[in-house]
Amino acid sequence: MRRNCLHLCLLAALACALSLPSGAAAAPTKSATGTVIAIGSSSLTIQTAGRRTGIINALTAAANSVTKEGYPYVWGGGHGEAGTASIGIKGPGYNGHRVGYDCSGSVAAVLAGAGLWPAGTPVPNDAGVITQLRQQKLIARGPGTAPDEVTLYDDPGVHIFMNVDGRFFGTSDGGGGNAKGGPTWLDDGAPDSFDRAFKRYHVLPSVLKDRATYGHSVTFQLGQNAGLIDGIELGDDLRVSYAQNGSGGMTASVIGYVGAVTTTGTVASIAVDGSSFTVQTAGGAVLTFSTATNPELLSALEVGDTIQVTYTKAPTGILTARSLAVTAGSVAAQATGTIIAIAADLSSFTVQAASGQDLTFATGGLTSGILGFQVGESVQVNYTQAGDGALTATQVVAAQSGGLVDRRSSILRAEHVGTFVHPSAG
Repeated sequence: MRRNCLHLCLLAALACALSLPSGAAAAPTKSATGTVIAIGSSSLTIQTAGRRTGIINALTAAANSVTKEGYPYVWGGGHGEAGTASIGIKGPGYNGHRVGYDCSGSVAAVLAGAGLWPAGTPVPNDAGVITQLRQQKLIARGPGTAPDEVTLYDDPGVHIFMNVDGRFFGTSDGGGGNAKGGPTWLDDGAPDSFDRAFKRYHVLPSVLKDRATYGHSVTFQLGQNAGLIDGIELGDDLRVSYAQNGSGGMTASVIGYVGAVTTTGTVASIAVDGSSFTVQTAGGAVLTFSTATNPELLSALEVGDTIQVTYTKAPTGILTARSLAVTAGSVAAQATGTIIAIAADLSSFTVQAASGQDLTFATGGLTSGILGFQVGESVQVNYTQAGDGALTATQVVAAQSGGLVDRRSSILRAEHVGTFVHPSAG
């Protein structure tokens, strides 16, 4: 087994971002679909579809996956982001472009595949791996107990490997089925497991009884496209288009939400706290969208704007806006006249203006907006007109022949926010 293994996470992380040399041909674009399991300042990790399985099975599958790739031993490889091979730093196996793992990077990749290490996060040295696992109460001192056992063997600052149900896994000295010294199932009997220099730690039986969803973990670099992850949360289902970069990693170019729907309509109201907005579609449907993941969507939105919004629907029924575009801005205006009709569901009312023109105003689905008013009352209406001509009331004030009465309807507007309260007695 390889005994000299560098474990310098921070230095290794610095080596993970090499760009294509000038004049190099652009790599073809590919795509992957999965669930977000880690978000970094300049990276995103998804886990592709997998099946529910036991922790030991997930560890075995992850080790099989790493072994199958035939990665070479690379000094500091796999430290930048758990589960992702990298070029590492200057040392054994390093040549500036070879992608692989060192010992602690290999162990962390397998642990991440079973959810025992946060995928896509930095990997410390071997002792740091043990410290974090102990702090999370995932392991304890001593070897595991067969037949269901997972044991880590660590010679602090020198080498780390693991045993999954009696089968050893780690980097090698060229044996163990990997002539390049990289991560593999070890078939040499793992003599270091008998060496007293190696401290033994077992994964707790209570942890092994849990279950994991094993799927291939894929980490994408964002490069200059850091804005692609705005609004993305852990658990989101994404489709990521990417190209392989010069370091052997992947750089995302386009990110889309699986199952996203696009609709158009007129903004009827915007919550005072900026957490949501309501749209009335051309078909008359009233939809409320949460902006909790990306409140910046509301920065240029006005009541009355005609917009196109792309959103996802959670199992709870909550609609979350992912992106939007204003296709026609609203125009603010004012009209005075007499109410001649109020819709039975209070969704709209009609005023006959002094000019004789009949104007119908939507209340934006907030039915309390017209409460307290009756047909025949004189009113002054502040409203917005959308690009499609639709009128949305933002404020109504009752009027008398002597002027405006200090009595406001439930349609009030503060800034660009539609808020409804009951009118005062007049």
